[in-house]
Amino acid sequence: MNRIDRISAILIHLQSKQVVKASEMANRFGVSKRTIYRDIRSLEEAGVPIGGEAGVGYYLADNYHLPPVSLTREEAGSFILAAKLMEKHSDFGINQQFQSGLTKIRAVLRNSDKSYLENIEGQIAVLKAADSSNTSKPTPYLSIIMQAMSEKKVIKLSYFSAYRNEQTLRLVEPYNIWFYSMNWHLIGYCRMRKSYRDFRIDRIQQVRISDRNFEKPLHFSIEHYFAEIVRKGELFSVRLIMTNEVYAFIQNTRYYFGFVSEEKLDENRYQMDFLVSDLQYLAKWIITLGNHVEILFPKALKEIVLAEVEVLSEHYGV
Repeated sequence: MNRIDRISAILIHLQSKQVVKASEMANRFGVSKRTIYRDIRSLEEAGVPIGGEAGVGYYLADNYHLPPVSLTREEAGSFILAAKLMEKHSDFGINQQFQSGLTKIRAVLRNSDKSYLENIEGQIAVLKAADSSNTSKPTPYLSIIMQAMSEKKVIKLSYFSAYRNEQTLRLVEPYNIWFYSMNWHLIGYCRMRKSYRDFRIDRIQQVRISDRNFEKPLHFSIEHYFAEIVRKGELFSVRLIMTNEVYAFIQNTRYYFGFVSEEKLDENRYQMDFLVSDLQYLAKWIITLGNHVEILFPKALKEIVLAEVEVLSEHYGV
């Protein structure tokens, strides 16, 4: 990105938030903070009213607004991809809001770009395996939870616990929303259990915002939360090595087994990390991949796979 394009993008970024830190912009544009400082000075010299506070960040004056920004064809096309994902992996309320926003974006596009979107829209699809959730129902839980997170309000949940097979009422401080293992999860502090908890949003039966306030602990982070539940044995951290022979065939299925991240080791191998609650379930999947997968850890998973193989060997008389 050349300097003129970057300065324009910085101005748009400043208008997108109330306050923006120099480090945030440096990370986004892949430059040093010193470069961001120079670009900010250039905008100020051009008459843009930018305010700044040490240790806080930069902001635009309230009375300053950019004229409507036009999208490139590629940017508009990315919204179609996002819309397909939202349709399958969000609840009814959020999907409706996104579609409404997308319609407004379409309205300001050039005719040639509108034709481009119409031509590609029917050729993009996202598949979702059948499960217990039903995204066609008008359940605006994600919207309500996000509102409570913004307002720092405790929420009242009616929640079905699959582990205990019971319906429970909870008072929860909503801290984070995460999407993993093909489901949306609410991470927060449960006042009934007096500890942090992970709630699958498709198991929430009702949710209501209370009049009670909360303050999110400064020390809390989603990364530390997952590290803690792995330490307690509530989740298992798994690392596998996959070969090219199966890599292409597991791009969709791996998400059903708690896929987190991957790293390409060489031309023929990928290292993959998973977070799972059931090693037995993951072991059965690993067996289907044959000798194209290697378990680095945990040792318990190797033992489960070996036991399963012995059972199969005895079953088939090998």
